[in-house]
Amino acid sequence: MTIDMEKNPDTQAHRKFEVTGKHLFGNLYGIDENLLKDSQRLEAIVNKAVEIGKMTLVSINTWDYGDGNGVSVVAIIKESHIALHTWPEGNYATLDVYTCGSNADPYGAFDYILKELKPEKYEKSFADRSYNDFFVGQSAESSPRDAMKVLKR
Repeated sequence: MTIDMEKNPDTQAHRKFEVTGKHLFGNLYGIDENLLKDSQRLEAIVNKAVEIGKMTLVSINTWDYGDGNGVSVVAIIKESHIALHTWPEGNYATLDVYTCGSNADPYGAFDYILKELKPEKYEKSFADRSYNDFFVGQSAESSPRDAMKVLKR
């Protein structure tokens, strides 16, 4: 379907929309139990990761669940977020670093946190959360990019 902009100036179809989204996430095993309980140290690590990743900090919140039950640190950044959750009793943590835009370095932030936590083993995954609407005048259902998403499921 093609929309004639001259005949229909109110349509949104002329707007091109693009998002560069990089999502790194992982499971970290064999981390020192005492480090996974240290909410102040974990917050400092995430805060430094924001700086290393060339991100803009909006806020950082830390929850210490007490009695060795783990810590969560979530940094809201202008580009999206970093989330670290710990389970000291299992020497385990999960980490998400998600950025939008091309200026941030989620790999640098993720790798810095790995270096500081020193897991014995880890799994690191990447999801491309980007979107490019270059199919002006087409519905989302008919764009080749969306067709590729369906095939990847």
